[in-house]
Amino acid sequence: KRQFSGLSLERIPDETTILNFRRLLEKHELATGILGV
Repeated sequence: KRQFSGLSLERIPDETTILNFRRLLEKHELATGILGV
């Protein structure tokens, strides 16, 4: 999964980045499909 998402263990996003991403998904009504929430 890390390779697909482009994430590595060397650069882990901070809390603000993760929250901004989640809010963006919720704004566009994508959170349910992607995050399962």
